[in-house]
Amino acid sequence: MMKLPLLLSLLWAAGVAYVALDSWPTLPLDLPARDPQVQAALARAVQKHVITHAAIALVPILIVLATAFLRRLRRN
Repeated sequence: MMKLPLLLSLLWAAGVAYVALDSWPTLPLDLPARDPQVQAALARAVQKHVITHAAIALVPILIVLATAFLRRLRRN
Protein backbone atom coordinates (compact mmCIF):
# COMPACT_ATOMS: atom_id res chain seq x y z
CA MET A 1 0.00 0.00 0.00
CA MET A 2 2.73 2.49 0.95
CA LYS A 3 5.35 0.89 -1.29
CA LEU A 4 4.67 3.04 -4.35
CA PRO A 5 4.93 6.42 -2.57
CA LEU A 6 8.09 5.27 -0.80
CA LEU A 7 9.60 4.10 -4.08
CA LEU A 8 8.69 7.38 -5.79
CA SER A 9 10.18 9.40 -2.96
CA LEU A 10 13.40 7.39 -3.14
CA LEU A 11 13.53 7.96 -6.90
CA TRP A 12 12.98 11.66 -6.22
CA ALA A 13 15.93 11.66 -3.77
CA ALA A 14 18.11 9.90 -6.33
CA GLY A 15 17.15 12.49 -8.96
CA VAL A 16 17.94 15.35 -6.59
CA ALA A 17 21.31 13.73 -5.79
CA TYR A 18 22.09 13.52 -9.51
CA VAL A 19 21.22 17.18 -10.03
CA ALA A 20 23.19 18.17 -6.93
CA LEU A 21 26.31 16.40 -8.17
CA ASP A 22 25.87 17.81 -11.66
CA SER A 23 25.58 21.38 -10.35
CA TRP A 24 28.28 21.17 -7.65
CA PRO A 25 29.93 24.55 -6.96
CA THR A 26 33.35 24.88 -8.56
CA LEU A 27 36.11 27.41 -8.54
CA PRO A 28 36.64 29.34 -11.79
CA LEU A 29 40.14 29.14 -13.21
CA ASP A 30 40.65 32.90 -13.07
CA LEU A 31 40.44 33.00 -9.25
CA PRO A 32 43.41 32.22 -7.00
CA ALA A 33 42.72 28.85 -5.39
CA ARG A 34 44.95 29.49 -2.37
CA ASP A 35 43.33 32.79 -1.39
CA PRO A 36 41.62 32.35 2.02
CA GLN A 37 38.67 34.53 1.03
CA VAL A 38 38.10 32.50 -2.13
CA GLN A 39 38.35 29.26 -0.14
CA ALA A 40 35.86 30.60 2.42
CA ALA A 41 33.44 31.65 -0.30
CA LEU A 42 33.68 28.23 -1.95
CA ALA A 43 33.13 26.50 1.41
CA ARG A 44 29.99 28.61 2.03
CA ALA A 45 28.73 27.83 -1.47
CA VAL A 46 29.28 24.10 -0.96
CA GLN A 47 27.57 24.18 2.45
CA LYS A 48 24.54 26.04 1.06
CA HIS A 49 24.40 23.68 -1.90
CA VAL A 50 24.42 20.57 0.29
CA ILE A 51 21.82 21.90 2.75
CA THR A 52 19.47 23.05 -0.02
CA HIS A 53 19.59 19.81 -1.98
CA ALA A 54 19.34 17.66 1.14
CA ALA A 55 16.20 19.50 2.19
CA ILE A 56 14.68 19.18 -1.27
CA ALA A 57 15.48 15.45 -1.32
CA LEU A 58 14.20 14.69 2.18
CA VAL A 59 10.83 16.46 2.09
CA PRO A 60 8.94 13.74 0.11
CA ILE A 61 10.48 10.96 2.19
CA LEU A 62 9.47 12.69 5.43
CA ILE A 63 5.94 13.18 4.12
CA VAL A 64 5.63 9.48 3.27
CA LEU A 65 7.02 8.45 6.66
CA ALA A 66 4.72 10.86 8.52
CA THR A 67 1.72 9.58 6.57
CA ALA A 68 2.63 5.97 7.35
CA PHE A 69 3.09 6.85 11.03
CA LEU A 70 -0.30 8.59 11.21
CA ARG A 71 -2.03 5.67 9.50
CA ARG A 72 -0.48 3.29 12.00
CA LEU A 73 -1.64 5.47 14.91
CA ARG A 74 -5.20 5.55 13.58
CA ARG A 75 -5.30 1.76 13.28
CA ASN A 76 -4.34 1.22 16.94
